Amino acid sequence: MPGLALVSLTVLPFVILPTRVIGRRIRKTSRGAQERQADLNQILQETLSGHAVVRAFGAEDYESRRFRDAARRLLKTNVRYVLQQAISSPLNRMFGAITIVALLTYARSQIKGGTLTAGDFTSFVIALLMLYEPVKRLVGIHNIFEQALGASDKVFEHLDHTEEVADKPNAPKLTGFRQSIVFDNISFHYPGASNGFRIDGLNLEVKAGEVVALAGPSGGGKTSLANLAPRFYDVTGGAIKVDGRDVRDVSVASLRAQIGIVAQDTFLFNDTVANNIAYGRPGTAMADIPPRGRDGAGG
Repeated sequence: MPGLALVSLTVLPFVILPTRVIGRRIRKTSRGAQERQADLNQILQETLSGHAVVRAFGAEDYESRRFRDAARRLLKTNVRYVLQQAISSPLNRMFGAITIVALLTYARSQIKGGTLTAGDFTSFVIALLMLYEPVKRLVGIHNIFEQALGASDKVFEHLDHTEEVADKPNAPKLTGFRQSIVFDNISFHYPGASNGFRIDGLNLEVKAGEVVALAGPSGGGKTSLANLAPRFYDVTGGAIKVDGRDVRDVSVASLRAQIGIVAQDTFLFNDTVANNIAYGRPGTAMADIPPRGRDGAGG
């Protein structure tokens, strides 16, 4: 029955091509769904964390519209994904029906000519129908893989991101602070904003035990300067030195272990006040924590 097999295989390209096209569209739609979901989560996070600002400016309706628009975009993307998933089965059934019609037409002429018996044709059709279900499952598996590839793009985008502030190979630890912190002719601008805020040629020495206050208008660079010492960003020129050692030459973890930071934006973890006070210092003795913070009250 080589002729019957050849007729069946002629339909194969018409099955593979749509499957590949639909798979690519599923991958693209899956990636879009992740982006729409991220937009929705961002709006929720901003609105909930900044609820006081939203209420103060009477922006509830504006934020509600933002949420509804983002949810609508996510809904459209998800509906598109469902449609793309659902179209595979009808296409396979249609091409399966076309194959059967083509086989019947071919078999009719062969049976009339005596080169093919009805029993052989029936056996071949039964075998072909048994093959249909595994092929259908393979198409479904292919679509699932395409969905996973689209969804994983964002994950690998973050995993493959190169840290701009990183330790040098075999960087030694900073064991303590004894003398001074020196900002030696430093320059700085934020990555990707070279024409924006800048610090040029700044020199400052803060000795151990000395208290220094930076005063100035908002946006003057006070916080930016403070963020350079623990290497939240690296200077673009000059050097910051702790006891004469460039902070870029020591490990980041040991550098930050020597620095205590009280941020201007209040943030509390969902834990007791005592644990919030001791955050970053696991194993801190209760005797070293202010008494009002021990039971989770006060502070």
